[in-house]
Amino acid sequence: SRRDDDDGNAENATKKIVVSDVVAGWLIGRNGSRIASVMRRSGADIRLSPRVRCMNDRIVTITGSSHTVRDARKRIERKVRAFEQGNASD
Repeated sequence: SRRDDDDGNAENATKKIVVSDVVAGWLIGRNGSRIASVMRRSGADIRLSPRVRCMNDRIVTITGSSHTVRDARKRIERKVRAFEQGNASD
């Protein structure tokens, strides 16, 4: 695989996170604003699986360099924890 000139991390890293449908909707935010902010700040690309009737979970797929994927994962996990603890803010 190609290497990132910056820090030797692979350019094509991918991480999948499973979140509840409720969390996914909150994570996306109004008009996609919350997830767009995470993408902008981390530099990673983030996609959520489509909502499927009778399924309670969605898959968040993060792609980019291993550095940007790691950063995005941390940001998402921090937001999910805050939401689950009732401390959710933008």
